[in-house]
Amino acid sequence: MANLKSGLVVHKRKLRAALVASVLVTAVAFTFVSALGPSSAADSHDPIYIDSYDDFTFENGVRTGSGEEGNPFVINDWAIVGDSSSPGIHIWFTTAYFVIRDVTITACTHGVRLDEVSNGEVRNNVISDISGPGIYVYYGTGMRIDSNDISGCLDSGVWIDEDSSNVVVVNNAIRDNSRDWASAGGIYVRCVDTVTVYNNGFYGNEAPQAYDWYESGCWSQDPPIGGNYWDDYAAVVGHAGVNVDDYPDFWDDPYPIGSISEDAYPLVNDDVVIPEFSTLVVPVLLVLAVFLISRRRSSAK
Repeated sequence: MANLKSGLVVHKRKLRAALVASVLVTAVAFTFVSALGPSSAADSHDPIYIDSYDDFTFENGVRTGSGEEGNPFVINDWAIVGDSSSPGIHIWFTTAYFVIRDVTITACTHGVRLDEVSNGEVRNNVISDISGPGIYVYYGTGMRIDSNDISGCLDSGVWIDEDSSNVVVVNNAIRDNSRDWASAGGIYVRCVDTVTVYNNGFYGNEAPQAYDWYESGCWSQDPPIGGNYWDDYAAVVGHAGVNVDDYPDFWDDPYPIGSISEDAYPLVNDDVVIPEFSTLVVPVLLVLAVFLISRRRSSAK
């Protein structure tokens, strides 16, 4: 009887170990799939045009949601290849809550164009080879541009335009973009009420990489978060910089943006440009919780 009981205990422990292992494998797989960005098997879609609440339909790329704060319309997992005659996704004149994520957009006049909209999020998209701005926001309120890869745009990677407010640009890789009408190759901020730009990486964009009219942008957060990574920091500032004594991840001298703005805490290394709440965190916490529960139950026996 004792041997049977001992065998059952061992069997239960093996089951718990197997459960932890399966959760770990699932979590890791989820993490790596998420980190890859839009799926390579995303469905193709024509350029999307939405100019009213009623236009948020499946035919216009919406897969889920009702447009409310807790349940936004979600446009996701599409591959949009244009003919350089229209934006990849153009949304305007709506206050509906919406998210554009995991979409690849190429060969369009704009990657994503948002005119007079509120409550939108553009996240984890790949935007390339655009004849105008990669992401353009005009008169937008409460917008978030997060974790996008933006390259090869001919009139700035990101352009935040007139009277936009409460716009956050964070965690993006903005690279190899040029400028035409815009005054900066990487990001151009013009006549904006409030915009916050931090934890982005700027690489090889036509100079200047950033420009801010009227000092309307906040280009860094207080330590330990800091500002952005600029691959031309030494060339623009004039020397390689000196680390801030208490915060070695930042250069001591600010990075100038236009004639009156600056990134007060430019990042020394681009490997710190990561999402604020990485996709890795949730799986790791899940695995840790299962492991701790298993250990506690085993100890109780």
